[in-house]
Amino acid sequence: MQPAPGVITHLASQNLIGNVFNMNVVMLHQHQDARLERLELQALLGIYGQMVARGVWKDYALNMVGQEARFAVFRKFGEAPQFTIVKNLKLAKRQGAWALLNQEGLVLKRAHEFHVIAKHFRHQGERLDKRRRA
Repeated sequence: MQPAPGVITHLASQNLIGNVFNMNVVMLHQHQDARLERLELQALLGIYGQMVARGVWKDYALNMVGQEARFAVFRKFGEAPQFTIVKNLKLAKRQGAWALLNQEGLVLKRAHEFHVIAKHFRHQGERLDKRRRA
């Protein structure tokens, strides 16, 4: 298996080219799999529970493959997801690891921190509550 060009440069700067074990360690760190931390998942399920209680969402899907974790919410079973929250480790340093996608897959919001994405749903829930009171 050929290492990525960045790995060789990194290893050459540390004089580790001859040490195969260290080369594999560096490569593993570059290809880290995406996962949702416990607090992130609790926050997502908390938002989901609030929106289910308001009658907006009915179902969700969770998918963690490679460097991307997706949490999609559905209005009805069998439809396309209304929103998808994506954690992409490849974009963490550039555009931010978190993205909020709409039903068509267009990016509504990007952020480095999850709480920025969660704020969108809190505001949406507050708007729904105001409509019901009026």
